[in-house]
Amino acid sequence: MIDTLGYIGPWLLFIIIMIYNLWLPLKYNLIYILFILINSYTNNVIKQYIQEPRPTNEKHIFNFEKNKYKEKNPQVYGMPSGHSQISWFIVIFILFVLENIYLFLFALCITLNTMRQRYDYNNHTKGQIFAGSLMGIIIGYISYIISLNVK
Repeated sequence: MIDTLGYIGPWLLFIIIMIYNLWLPLKYNLIYILFILINSYTNNVIKQYIQEPRPTNEKHIFNFEKNKYKEKNPQVYGMPSGHSQISWFIVIFILFVLENIYLFLFALCITLNTMRQRYDYNNHTKGQIFAGSLMGIIIGYISYIISLNVK
């Protein structure tokens, strides 16, 4: 169960923040959605550029993962970890933009579990997880800077 929670962590956080943002000004949802898209795009571009393979002997929680990683698409590559990148973006977005300590602590726990699951299942190396985390933190901070300047 905890491994499945690690796998779905980024999507779980995405949905929770979308619901939370319904009670906030529209600019927060727009910035959030824009930067989720930026995260996904940059992750795929970097994976295509670096083309670092995932570790061998990957374990999978769901059967569809086996087929996804056999196709020739950016997800064949592991650098940087998309799960870590999206999760850390959301953690930083919550901390700086939403300024909600309870959501931050919840998201941090989910993110750390996601990172653990990606490593334990050989979906990523420590370097790939670190690189994804760093990218997510940087993009999250950029979203904060932009949110300060949007009325």
